[in-house]
Amino acid sequence: MRSDSPETLAWTIKEPGLVPTAVRDRVSATILIDRLIDVPEVGRVRFIARRTTSGVTWDTVPETSIDTQSAPIQERIRETLRALRSTLGI
Repeated sequence: MRSDSPETLAWTIKEPGLVPTAVRDRVSATILIDRLIDVPEVGRVRFIARRTTSGVTWDTVPETSIDTQSAPIQERIRETLRALRSTLGI
């Protein structure tokens, strides 16, 4: 849901064990929080907090193919994110 999200690239890796450890470690080191939460009327949404040079950024990734452009859906996700941030102090 971030409007300033960087371009997303995706690769299919047939054998995940072949991903270089250094790359996996570098990406994993930036992740502060990775939670999958059941959001009422939305479904399961993954909330990810990452450490960046400008602070902490949050990404939300719905597991289902819901219309994330819908205002009520966006508000439900924002409410859940606010509660999560408050609980974790991030």
